[in-house]
Amino acid sequence: MMNFNVIRKEVVDSTNNYAVELIRRGELNNGDVILAREQDMGRGYGNNVWESEPGKNITMSICFKPENINASDQFILTKMLSLAVVDAISGLIKRDDVSVKWPNDIYIGDMKAAGILVQNYIAGSKIDTIIAGIGLNVNQQVFLSDAPNPVSLRNFTADDFDIEMVLSIILDKIDDYYCGAPDDDLQKKLDSKYLSKLYRHKISAKYEAEGIAFEGIITGVDEYGRLTITNSEGQHKLFAHKEVKFL
Repeated sequence: MMNFNVIRKEVVDSTNNYAVELIRRGELNNGDVILAREQDMGRGYGNNVWESEPGKNITMSICFKPENINASDQFILTKMLSLAVVDAISGLIKRDDVSVKWPNDIYIGDMKAAGILVQNYIAGSKIDTIIAGIGLNVNQQVFLSDAPNPVSLRNFTADDFDIEMVLSIILDKIDDYYCGAPDDDLQKKLDSKYLSKLYRHKISAKYEAEGIAFEGIITGVDEYGRLTITNSEGQHKLFAHKEVKFL
């Protein structure tokens, strides 16, 4: 069982940046959670910024110091975190259309409710430290950025959610997945569930790669986190992050 230690901050530039600074100073331990009421520069992948109204949502980063995850298996924690957030959201709003949009977004229907940013620090063949940032739209109802499809849990209910309650549920779900991994049998179950929750899995849809649009079906994600899309000619194509665009 993980012993989560929640460190509450009023304002940070980003919880991941703050966590990285604590690592550099040797002040961040396994299970530490940086939870911010407000982020000045919340981070997504690349140059993306995570919009979050102060006090309305969950913006946090969690430190993991795993003992048994190989560097080659680093995508496994992204799977665990994604499924934990999917399970938490599904239970909170009582919907079965919550899914993982590869590689790091959580969708309700066709709308984005959460994002996950995982930073791995590798020592030799093992992962030494992981900083996992999670942003979840909880009570925010108006989004001012040019993000195309944001949505919050509050958009599906009549009342606001208690942030501390939502946090507790997410951490409990993360604990369930993280502490149950990763022997071979559990790994297979994890992979199977991840695919069952994958946005557009086995559905024909349009994508774009190298400026060319094509139609294909998502058929899997490999151990390195690369997306497999089978095109209309039956060819299996592997894509790393940012190599393919959902249309």
